[in-house]
Amino acid sequence: MRLRAGSSGRPDCPGRPRSLDGLGRLGLVLSAVVLVVGATALDLGGPSVAGASTTVRSGAGSTPFTGAGSGHPLRRGPDPLRRVSPGALAPRGDVGTGSAADGHEGTGRASGPQASTPTSTLGPLSTNWSGDAVTAPGSTSFTSVSGSWIVPTIASSATFEASSAWIGIDGYDNTYLIQTGTTQTVTHGVTRYSAWWEILPTSATSIDHPVSPGDHMQAAITEQSSGRWRLQLSDSTADWTFTKTLAYSGPGSSAEWIMESPTFGGTITTLAHYGSMVFSGVKADGSTPSATQMKPLYLVTGPGKTTNPRSVPVVSYPSSFDGTTGSLALTYGTPLPTVTTVSPAKGSGTGGTTVTVSGAFIFAKYETAVHFGSAPARITTSSTGVLTATAPRGTQGEVNVTVTNPDGTSTISVSDTYTYTSTGPPPTPPPSPRATGYDLVASDGGIFSFGAARFYGSTGSITLNKPIVGMAATPTGGGYWLVASDGGIFSFGAARFYGSTGSITLNKPIVGMAPA
Repeated sequence: MRLRAGSSGRPDCPGRPRSLDGLGRLGLVLSAVVLVVGATALDLGGPSVAGASTTVRSGAGSTPFTGAGSGHPLRRGPDPLRRVSPGALAPRGDVGTGSAADGHEGTGRASGPQASTPTSTLGPLSTNWSGDAVTAPGSTSFTSVSGSWIVPTIASSATFEASSAWIGIDGYDNTYLIQTGTTQTVTHGVTRYSAWWEILPTSATSIDHPVSPGDHMQAAITEQSSGRWRLQLSDSTADWTFTKTLAYSGPGSSAEWIMESPTFGGTITTLAHYGSMVFSGVKADGSTPSATQMKPLYLVTGPGKTTNPRSVPVVSYPSSFDGTTGSLALTYGTPLPTVTTVSPAKGSGTGGTTVTVSGAFIFAKYETAVHFGSAPARITTSSTGVLTATAPRGTQGEVNVTVTNPDGTSTISVSDTYTYTSTGPPPTPPPSPRATGYDLVASDGGIFSFGAARFYGSTGSITLNKPIVGMAATPTGGGYWLVASDGGIFSFGAARFYGSTGSITLNKPIVGMAPA
Protein backbone atom coordinates (compact mmCIF):
# COMPACT_ATOMS: atom_id res chain seq x y z
CA MET A 1 0.00 0.00 0.00
CA ARG A 2 1.49 3.31 -1.03
CA LEU A 3 1.53 6.23 1.34
CA ARG A 4 0.45 9.59 -0.03
CA ALA A 5 3.47 11.90 -0.10
CA GLY A 6 1.83 14.88 1.56
CA SER A 7 -0.68 15.06 4.36
CA SER A 8 -3.16 17.50 2.90
CA GLY A 9 -2.75 17.63 -0.89
CA ARG A 10 -1.59 21.22 -0.46
CA PRO A 11 -1.36 22.91 -3.93
CA ASP A 12 1.84 24.79 -3.10
CA CYS A 13 4.36 22.01 -2.71
CA PRO A 14 8.01 22.46 -3.68
CA GLY A 15 9.05 20.70 -6.82
CA ARG A 16 5.97 21.72 -8.80
CA PRO A 17 6.03 24.48 -11.39
CA ARG A 18 4.38 27.72 -10.30
CA SER A 19 1.82 28.84 -12.84
CA LEU A 20 1.04 32.51 -13.24
CA ASP A 21 -2.49 31.86 -12.00
CA GLY A 22 -1.12 30.41 -8.75
CA LEU A 23 0.71 33.56 -7.69
CA GLY A 24 -2.37 35.16 -6.22
CA ARG A 25 -2.64 32.28 -3.75
CA LEU A 26 1.07 32.21 -2.89
CA GLY A 27 0.80 34.34 0.22
CA LEU A 28 -1.86 32.09 1.75
CA VAL A 29 0.07 28.97 0.90
CA LEU A 30 3.34 30.22 2.31
CA SER A 31 1.66 30.94 5.64
CA ALA A 32 1.46 27.16 6.11
CA VAL A 33 5.16 26.67 5.56
CA VAL A 34 7.27 26.32 8.69
CA LEU A 35 10.82 27.59 8.26
CA VAL A 36 13.11 26.51 11.07
CA VAL A 37 16.44 28.32 11.04
CA GLY A 38 19.75 26.63 11.63
CA ALA A 39 20.35 22.91 11.64
CA THR A 40 16.65 22.02 11.39
CA ALA A 41 15.55 21.37 7.83
CA LEU A 42 12.55 22.96 6.12
CA ASP A 43 9.31 21.37 7.26
CA LEU A 44 6.47 21.17 4.75
CA GLY A 45 4.48 18.47 6.51
CA GLY A 46 3.78 14.92 5.46
CA PRO A 47 5.56 11.64 6.20
CA SER A 48 9.29 11.40 6.65
CA VAL A 49 11.54 9.34 4.39
CA ALA A 50 12.09 5.88 5.78
CA GLY A 51 14.48 3.05 5.19
CA ALA A 52 17.30 5.02 3.59
CA SER A 53 20.85 3.78 3.14
CA THR A 54 23.83 5.53 1.64
CA THR A 55 26.97 4.46 -0.20
CA VAL A 56 29.48 7.12 -1.20
CA ARG A 57 32.90 7.33 -2.82
CA SER A 58 35.50 10.06 -2.23
CA GLY A 59 33.65 11.69 0.67
CA ALA A 60 30.97 10.93 3.18
CA GLY A 61 27.37 11.42 3.91
CA SER A 62 24.86 14.11 3.36
CA THR A 63 23.27 16.73 5.57
CA PRO A 64 19.86 18.36 5.84
CA PHE A 65 19.67 21.08 3.22
CA THR A 66 19.33 24.54 4.76
CA GLY A 67 20.47 28.02 3.85
CA ALA A 68 23.61 29.63 5.17
CA GLY A 69 24.00 33.30 6.01
CA SER A 70 20.73 34.20 7.69
CA GLY A 71 19.70 30.57 7.97
CA HIS A 72 16.82 30.64 5.49
CA PRO A 73 16.40 27.30 3.70
CA LEU A 74 16.04 27.15 -0.05
CA ARG A 75 12.77 25.55 -1.08
CA ARG A 76 12.39 23.82 -4.39
CA GLY A 77 9.51 23.40 -6.64
CA PRO A 78 6.69 25.02 -8.53
CA ASP A 79 2.99 25.41 -7.94
CA PRO A 80 0.43 23.35 -9.84
CA LEU A 81 1.20 23.65 -13.51
CA ARG A 82 -1.39 24.19 -16.19
CA ARG A 83 -1.29 25.29 -19.78
CA VAL A 84 -1.60 29.04 -19.89
CA SER A 85 -3.18 30.98 -22.73
CA PRO A 86 -1.06 33.62 -24.51
CA GLY A 87 -2.91 36.40 -22.74
CA ALA A 88 -1.43 35.29 -19.44
CA LEU A 89 1.85 36.88 -20.47
CA ALA A 90 0.41 40.36 -20.22
CA PRO A 91 1.71 41.13 -16.66
CA ARG A 92 5.06 42.84 -17.01
CA GLY A 93 8.15 41.46 -15.37
CA ASP A 94 11.89 41.80 -15.34
CA VAL A 95 14.99 39.95 -14.23
CA GLY A 96 17.89 40.92 -12.07
CA THR A 97 16.25 43.26 -9.56
CA GLY A 98 17.01 41.17 -6.50
CA SER A 99 14.63 39.50 -4.09
CA ALA A 100 13.71 39.28 -0.46
CA ALA A 101 16.79 37.11 -0.07
CA ASP A 102 19.23 39.90 -0.95
CA GLY A 103 22.30 39.66 1.17
CA HIS A 104 21.68 36.05 2.21
CA GLU A 105 23.43 33.06 0.72
CA GLY A 106 21.87 29.66 0.17
CA THR A 107 23.88 26.46 -0.08
CA GLY A 108 21.43 24.20 -1.89
CA ARG A 109 19.69 24.01 -5.22
CA ALA A 110 16.92 25.81 -6.98
CA SER A 111 13.54 24.35 -8.20
CA GLY A 112 10.64 24.61 -13.21
CA PRO A 113 17.54 27.83 -27.39
CA GLN A 114 15.86 28.79 -29.61
CA ALA A 115 12.88 26.73 -30.58
CA SER A 116 13.43 25.42 -34.08
CA THR A 117 9.69 24.98 -34.57
CA PRO A 118 8.18 27.77 -32.46
CA THR A 119 4.46 28.34 -32.10
CA SER A 120 2.49 31.46 -31.29
CA THR A 121 1.30 29.98 -27.99
CA LEU A 122 3.82 29.50 -25.21
CA GLY A 123 3.04 26.79 -22.72
CA PRO A 124 3.22 25.45 -20.22
CA LEU A 125 4.48 28.55 -18.40
CA SER A 126 6.01 28.58 -14.93
CA THR A 127 7.55 31.19 -12.67
CA ASN A 128 10.29 28.80 -11.54
CA TRP A 129 10.71 25.87 -13.99
CA SER A 130 12.22 25.74 -17.48
CA GLY A 131 13.15 22.63 -19.41
CA ASP A 132 11.25 19.58 -20.66
CA ALA A 133 8.89 17.03 -19.13
CA VAL A 134 7.35 13.84 -20.46
CA THR A 135 4.17 12.29 -19.06
CA ALA A 136 3.38 8.61 -18.79
CA PRO A 137 0.59 7.46 -21.13
CA GLY A 138 -2.65 6.18 -19.66
CA SER A 139 -2.34 4.41 -16.32
CA THR A 140 1.35 3.54 -16.78
CA SER A 141 4.13 4.85 -14.54
CA PHE A 142 7.75 5.82 -15.02
CA THR A 143 10.19 3.78 -12.98
CA SER A 144 13.43 5.53 -13.97
CA VAL A 145 14.86 8.79 -15.25
CA SER A 146 18.44 9.72 -16.12
CA GLY A 147 20.50 12.47 -17.68
CA SER A 148 23.86 14.26 -17.69
CA TRP A 149 24.91 17.90 -17.67
CA ILE A 150 27.88 20.19 -17.17
CA VAL A 151 27.55 22.53 -14.20
CA PRO A 152 27.15 26.02 -15.71
CA THR A 153 29.18 29.04 -14.63
CA ILE A 154 26.86 31.75 -13.36
CA ALA A 155 27.43 35.48 -13.75
CA SER A 156 28.42 37.66 -10.83
CA SER A 157 25.71 39.66 -9.09
CA ALA A 158 25.56 42.04 -6.14
CA THR A 159 22.14 40.66 -5.16
CA PHE A 160 21.16 37.11 -4.30
CA GLU A 161 20.44 34.93 -7.34
CA ALA A 162 20.18 31.17 -7.74
CA SER A 163 19.59 28.50 -10.37
CA SER A 164 19.35 24.75 -10.16
CA ALA A 165 19.72 21.92 -12.68
CA TRP A 166 18.04 18.61 -11.86
CA ILE A 167 16.28 15.47 -13.04
CA GLY A 168 13.21 14.06 -11.34
CA ILE A 169 10.09 11.92 -11.41
CA ASP A 170 6.62 13.41 -10.74
CA GLY A 171 5.87 17.06 -9.91
CA TYR A 172 4.73 18.09 -13.38
CA ASP A 173 1.02 17.47 -12.74
CA ASN A 174 0.90 16.39 -9.08
CA THR A 175 2.36 17.24 -5.66
CA TYR A 176 4.80 14.32 -5.52
CA LEU A 177 8.47 14.57 -6.59
CA ILE A 178 11.77 12.71 -6.22
CA GLN A 179 14.73 14.62 -7.65
CA THR A 180 18.49 15.26 -7.53
CA GLY A 181 20.77 17.87 -9.05
CA THR A 182 23.12 20.81 -8.55
CA THR A 183 22.56 24.43 -7.50
CA GLN A 184 24.43 27.62 -8.36
CA THR A 185 24.06 30.70 -6.11
CA VAL A 186 25.65 34.15 -6.08
CA THR A 187 25.45 37.11 -3.75
CA HIS A 188 27.74 40.12 -3.38
CA GLY A 189 29.82 38.68 -6.22
CA VAL A 190 30.53 35.40 -4.39
CA THR A 191 29.41 32.22 -6.20
CA ARG A 192 28.77 28.82 -4.65
CA TYR A 193 28.01 25.44 -6.18
CA SER A 194 26.49 22.41 -4.47
CA ALA A 195 24.69 19.09 -4.97
CA TRP A 196 21.52 17.78 -3.31
CA TRP A 197 18.60 15.34 -3.39
CA GLU A 198 14.98 15.64 -2.27
CA ILE A 199 11.67 13.82 -1.90
CA LEU A 200 8.60 15.96 -1.36
CA PRO A 201 7.22 16.96 1.01
CA THR A 202 10.32 16.52 3.19
CA SER A 203 13.16 19.03 3.02
CA ALA A 204 16.01 18.92 0.55
CA THR A 205 19.28 17.33 1.68
CA SER A 206 22.68 18.54 0.52
CA ILE A 207 25.28 16.07 -0.72
CA ASP A 208 28.58 16.58 1.07
CA HIS A 209 30.84 16.52 -1.98
CA PRO A 210 32.54 19.35 -3.89
CA VAL A 211 30.91 20.79 -7.01
CA SER A 212 32.55 23.30 -9.36
CA PRO A 213 31.50 24.98 -12.60
CA GLY A 214 32.46 22.82 -15.56
CA ASP A 215 32.03 19.55 -13.64
CA HIS A 216 30.43 16.69 -15.59
CA MET A 217 27.41 15.37 -13.69
CA GLN A 218 25.47 12.14 -14.28
CA ALA A 219 22.23 11.40 -12.47
CA ALA A 220 19.80 8.49 -12.34
CA ILE A 221 16.71 7.70 -10.26
CA THR A 222 15.42 4.12 -10.51
CA GLU A 223 12.70 2.09 -8.78
CA GLN A 224 14.29 -1.22 -7.77
CA SER A 225 11.20 -2.79 -6.24
CA SER A 226 7.74 -1.58 -5.29
CA GLY A 227 8.20 1.63 -3.32
CA ARG A 228 12.00 1.24 -3.08
CA TRP A 229 14.08 3.65 -5.18
CA ARG A 230 17.77 4.08 -5.88
CA LEU A 231 19.06 7.62 -6.39
CA GLN A 232 22.54 8.23 -7.79
CA LEU A 233 24.46 11.41 -8.60
CA SER A 234 28.04 11.31 -9.90
CA ASP A 235 30.63 14.00 -10.58
CA SER A 236 33.14 12.42 -12.96
CA THR A 237 35.32 15.55 -12.88
CA ALA A 238 35.69 15.60 -9.08
CA ASP A 239 35.61 11.75 -9.00
CA TRP A 240 32.79 11.09 -6.58
CA THR A 241 29.53 9.15 -6.64
CA PHE A 242 26.65 9.50 -4.21
CA THR A 243 24.10 6.67 -3.94
CA LYS A 244 21.01 6.43 -1.77
CA THR A 245 18.24 3.84 -1.52
CA LEU A 246 14.99 5.05 -0.01
CA ALA A 247 11.21 4.79 0.06
CA TYR A 248 9.09 6.83 -2.34
CA SER A 249 5.36 6.43 -3.00
CA GLY A 250 4.68 8.83 -5.90
CA PRO A 251 2.66 7.70 -8.93
CA GLY A 252 5.50 8.15 -11.45
CA SER A 253 3.27 10.07 -13.83
CA SER A 254 6.02 12.29 -15.28
CA ALA A 255 9.78 12.66 -15.74
CA GLU A 256 11.61 16.00 -15.98
CA TRP A 257 14.90 17.66 -16.89
CA ILE A 258 14.78 21.14 -15.40
CA MET A 259 16.65 24.41 -14.84
CA GLU A 260 14.87 26.11 -11.97
CA SER A 261 14.71 29.29 -9.94
CA PRO A 262 14.39 28.19 -6.28
CA THR A 263 12.27 29.58 -3.50
CA PHE A 264 14.32 31.22 -0.75
CA GLY A 265 12.85 32.61 2.46
CA GLY A 266 9.35 32.24 1.02
CA THR A 267 10.16 34.11 -2.20
CA ILE A 268 11.08 32.77 -5.63
CA THR A 269 14.63 33.98 -6.24
CA THR A 270 15.88 35.88 -9.24
CA LEU A 271 17.22 33.27 -11.66
CA ALA A 272 21.03 33.31 -11.71
CA HIS A 273 22.40 34.08 -15.18
CA TYR A 274 23.62 30.61 -16.17
CA GLY A 275 24.22 31.39 -19.85
CA SER A 276 23.32 28.06 -21.43
CA MET A 277 23.53 24.39 -20.59
CA VAL A 278 22.64 21.02 -22.13
CA PHE A 279 21.04 17.92 -20.66
CA SER A 280 22.42 14.93 -22.57
CA GLY A 281 21.73 11.21 -22.38
CA VAL A 282 18.12 12.06 -21.56
CA LYS A 283 16.14 8.87 -20.85
CA ALA A 284 12.93 7.80 -19.14
CA ASP A 285 12.45 4.09 -18.40
CA GLY A 286 15.75 3.49 -20.18
CA SER A 287 14.62 4.93 -23.52
CA THR A 288 15.09 8.32 -25.18
CA PRO A 289 11.74 10.11 -25.50
CA SER A 290 10.70 11.41 -28.90
CA ALA A 291 10.57 15.13 -29.56
CA THR A 292 6.77 14.95 -29.83
CA GLN A 293 6.50 13.41 -26.35
CA MET A 294 8.44 16.24 -24.71
CA LYS A 295 6.50 19.11 -23.13
CA PRO A 296 8.61 22.31 -23.06
CA LEU A 297 8.37 24.60 -20.02
CA TYR A 298 9.15 28.32 -20.25
CA LEU A 299 10.23 30.20 -17.14
CA VAL A 300 8.56 33.59 -16.95
CA THR A 301 8.64 36.40 -14.42
CA GLY A 302 5.55 36.65 -12.30
CA PRO A 303 3.35 39.71 -11.86
CA GLY A 304 4.50 42.14 -9.22
CA LYS A 305 8.16 41.12 -9.20
CA THR A 306 9.26 44.20 -11.14
CA THR A 307 7.80 47.16 -12.96
CA ASN A 308 10.22 47.69 -15.85
CA PRO A 309 7.92 48.21 -18.87
CA ARG A 310 10.48 47.24 -21.51
CA SER A 311 11.04 43.72 -20.24
CA VAL A 312 9.81 40.57 -21.93
CA PRO A 313 8.53 37.86 -19.58
CA VAL A 314 10.49 34.75 -20.71
CA VAL A 315 13.76 34.47 -18.75
CA SER A 316 14.81 30.86 -19.41
CA TYR A 317 13.71 28.57 -22.24
CA PRO A 318 14.44 25.17 -23.84
CA SER A 319 15.36 24.32 -27.38
CA SER A 320 13.42 21.74 -29.33
CA PHE A 321 14.39 18.36 -27.92
CA ASP A 322 16.76 16.36 -30.14
CA GLY A 323 15.42 12.81 -30.01
CA THR A 324 18.33 11.50 -32.10
CA THR A 325 21.03 12.53 -29.62
CA GLY A 326 18.81 12.65 -26.54
CA SER A 327 19.87 16.20 -25.75
CA LEU A 328 18.07 19.30 -24.54
CA ALA A 329 19.62 22.78 -24.56
CA LEU A 330 18.45 25.54 -22.23
CA THR A 331 19.26 29.23 -22.52
CA TYR A 332 19.05 32.12 -20.08
CA GLY A 333 17.21 35.13 -21.50
CA THR A 334 14.46 35.73 -24.01
CA PRO A 335 14.42 34.10 -27.45
CA LEU A 336 14.31 36.44 -30.44
CA PRO A 337 10.92 36.90 -32.07
CA THR A 338 10.18 34.69 -35.07
CA VAL A 339 7.84 35.62 -37.93
CA THR A 340 6.00 32.61 -39.35
CA THR A 341 3.12 34.20 -41.31
CA VAL A 342 2.48 37.53 -43.06
CA SER A 343 -1.11 37.94 -44.29
CA PRO A 344 -1.91 39.25 -46.80
CA ALA A 345 1.51 38.70 -48.33
CA LYS A 346 1.19 41.55 -50.85
CA GLY A 347 -0.26 45.05 -51.20
CA SER A 348 -0.04 48.36 -53.00
CA GLY A 349 3.11 50.44 -52.92
CA THR A 350 1.03 53.37 -51.67
CA GLY A 351 0.90 51.60 -48.30
CA GLY A 352 -2.06 51.48 -45.97
CA THR A 353 -2.70 47.73 -46.22
CA THR A 354 -3.59 46.13 -42.87
CA VAL A 355 -1.23 43.19 -42.43
CA THR A 356 -1.38 40.46 -39.77
CA VAL A 357 2.04 39.28 -38.59
CA SER A 358 2.14 36.00 -36.67
CA GLY A 359 4.98 34.13 -35.01
CA ALA A 360 6.66 33.06 -31.80
CA PHE A 361 7.93 35.22 -28.93
CA ILE A 362 5.92 38.21 -30.10
CA PHE A 363 4.48 39.75 -26.96
CA ALA A 364 1.63 42.14 -26.36
CA LYS A 365 2.11 45.31 -24.33
CA TYR A 366 5.87 45.30 -24.68
CA GLU A 367 8.06 47.66 -26.66
CA THR A 368 7.89 46.15 -30.15
CA ALA A 369 8.67 47.53 -33.62
CA VAL A 370 7.75 46.18 -37.08
CA HIS A 371 9.63 47.01 -40.29
CA PHE A 372 8.74 46.30 -43.91
CA GLY A 373 12.27 46.18 -45.27
CA SER A 374 13.87 49.23 -43.66
CA ALA A 375 10.60 51.19 -43.38
CA PRO A 376 8.89 51.27 -39.97
CA ALA A 377 5.22 50.27 -39.82
CA ARG A 378 2.54 51.47 -37.44
CA ILE A 379 1.26 48.72 -35.12
CA THR A 380 -2.51 48.92 -34.66
CA THR A 381 -3.24 45.92 -32.42
CA SER A 382 -1.15 43.22 -30.75
CA SER A 383 -1.49 40.10 -28.65
CA THR A 384 0.89 37.32 -27.78
CA GLY A 385 2.02 35.75 -31.05
CA VAL A 386 -0.02 38.03 -33.33
CA LEU A 387 0.01 41.71 -34.23
CA THR A 388 -1.49 43.85 -36.97
CA ALA A 389 0.39 46.66 -38.67
CA THR A 390 -0.29 49.18 -41.40
CA ALA A 391 2.09 48.64 -44.30
CA PRO A 392 4.15 51.76 -45.08
CA ARG A 393 4.77 53.06 -48.61
CA GLY A 394 7.16 50.94 -50.60
CA THR A 395 8.86 50.23 -53.90
CA GLN A 396 7.56 47.48 -56.17
CA GLY A 397 9.13 44.18 -55.19
CA GLU A 398 9.62 41.90 -52.21
CA VAL A 399 10.69 42.94 -48.71
CA ASN A 400 11.09 41.10 -45.42
CA VAL A 401 8.81 41.90 -42.50
CA THR A 402 10.76 41.88 -39.23
CA VAL A 403 9.71 42.23 -35.60
CA THR A 404 12.02 43.81 -33.03
CA ASN A 405 11.72 43.63 -29.25
CA PRO A 406 14.25 44.80 -26.63
CA ASP A 407 16.23 41.57 -27.04
CA GLY A 408 16.71 41.81 -30.81
CA THR A 409 15.19 41.42 -34.27
CA SER A 410 13.65 38.35 -35.87
CA THR A 411 15.84 36.41 -38.28
CA ILE A 412 14.94 36.88 -41.95
CA SER A 413 13.25 33.84 -43.49
CA VAL A 414 11.04 32.80 -46.42
CA SER A 415 8.01 33.07 -44.11
CA ASP A 416 8.28 36.83 -43.53
CA THR A 417 8.13 38.16 -47.12
CA TYR A 418 5.73 40.87 -48.31
CA THR A 419 5.44 41.97 -51.94
CA TYR A 420 4.64 45.52 -53.05
CA THR A 421 2.63 45.26 -56.29
CA SER A 422 3.47 48.84 -57.34
CA THR A 423 5.68 51.72 -56.37
CA GLY A 424 4.09 54.30 -54.13
CA PRO A 425 4.67 58.06 -54.24
CA PRO A 426 7.47 59.48 -52.13
CA PRO A 427 6.37 59.97 -48.54
CA THR A 428 5.52 63.42 -47.26
CA PRO A 429 8.12 64.53 -44.76
CA PRO A 430 6.50 64.43 -41.32
CA PRO A 431 6.26 67.69 -39.39
CA SER A 432 8.90 68.27 -36.82
CA PRO A 433 7.64 66.71 -33.60
CA ARG A 434 6.85 69.10 -30.81
CA ALA A 435 8.62 68.17 -27.62
CA THR A 436 6.22 67.45 -24.76
CA GLY A 437 8.68 65.84 -22.38
CA TYR A 438 12.29 64.88 -21.86
CA ASP A 439 14.63 62.43 -20.13
CA LEU A 440 17.56 63.17 -17.89
CA VAL A 441 20.45 60.73 -17.56
CA ALA A 442 22.88 60.45 -14.67
CA SER A 443 26.49 59.32 -14.93
CA ASP A 444 25.50 55.86 -13.64
CA GLY A 445 22.89 55.55 -16.40
CA GLY A 446 19.91 56.25 -14.17
CA ILE A 447 17.02 57.71 -16.20
CA PHE A 448 14.53 60.34 -15.03
CA SER A 449 11.52 60.84 -17.34
CA PHE A 450 9.37 63.97 -17.36
CA GLY A 451 6.21 64.98 -19.22
CA ALA A 452 5.32 62.63 -22.08
CA ALA A 453 8.78 61.03 -22.12
CA ARG A 454 8.62 57.25 -21.59
CA PHE A 455 10.97 55.15 -19.49
CA TYR A 456 12.44 52.19 -21.40
CA GLY A 457 15.15 51.06 -18.99
CA SER A 458 18.43 52.16 -17.50
CA THR A 459 21.86 51.00 -16.32
CA GLY A 460 21.27 52.37 -12.84
CA SER A 461 21.51 48.87 -11.31
CA ILE A 462 24.58 47.84 -13.33
CA THR A 463 28.18 48.42 -12.30
CA LEU A 464 29.68 50.27 -15.28
CA ASN A 465 33.28 50.24 -16.42
CA LYS A 466 33.05 53.93 -17.29
CA PRO A 467 30.42 56.60 -16.56
CA ILE A 468 27.62 57.49 -18.98
CA VAL A 469 28.44 60.71 -20.87
CA GLY A 470 25.63 61.01 -23.41
CA MET A 471 22.15 60.01 -24.46
CA ALA A 472 20.29 60.03 -27.81
CA ALA A 473 16.65 59.28 -28.65
CA THR A 474 15.56 57.19 -31.64
CA PRO A 475 14.03 59.21 -34.52
CA THR A 476 10.56 57.80 -33.76
CA GLY A 477 10.90 58.36 -30.04
CA GLY A 478 10.44 54.67 -29.25
CA GLY A 479 13.71 54.23 -27.39
CA TYR A 480 17.11 55.68 -26.66
CA TRP A 481 20.81 54.94 -26.46
CA LEU A 482 23.24 55.65 -23.63
CA VAL A 483 26.98 55.97 -24.30
CA ALA A 484 29.80 55.62 -21.77
CA SER A 485 33.12 57.45 -21.95
CA ASP A 486 34.79 54.27 -23.26
CA GLY A 487 32.26 54.12 -26.12
CA GLY A 488 30.17 51.34 -24.61
CA ILE A 489 26.60 51.52 -25.96
CA PHE A 490 23.44 50.57 -24.06
CA SER A 491 20.23 50.25 -26.14
CA PHE A 492 16.73 50.54 -24.72
CA GLY A 493 13.23 50.31 -26.19
CA ALA A 494 13.22 50.24 -30.00
CA ALA A 495 16.82 51.47 -30.17
CA ARG A 496 19.00 48.93 -31.98
CA PHE A 497 22.61 48.10 -31.21
CA TYR A 498 25.00 48.67 -34.15
CA GLY A 499 28.37 48.41 -32.41
CA SER A 500 30.58 50.19 -29.93
CA THR A 501 34.17 51.03 -29.00
CA GLY A 502 33.81 49.45 -25.56
CA SER A 503 36.53 46.89 -26.36
CA ILE A 504 38.90 49.40 -28.01
CA THR A 505 41.59 51.35 -26.18
CA LEU A 506 40.84 54.98 -27.01
CA ASN A 507 43.29 57.89 -27.12
CA LYS A 508 40.64 60.14 -25.59
CA PRO A 509 37.29 59.43 -23.92
CA ILE A 510 33.97 59.64 -25.76
CA VAL A 511 32.06 62.83 -24.87
CA GLY A 512 28.77 62.50 -26.78
CA MET A 513 26.71 60.74 -29.44
CA ALA A 514 24.15 61.54 -32.17
CA PRO A 515 21.70 59.22 -33.99
CA ALA A 516 22.11 58.79 -37.76
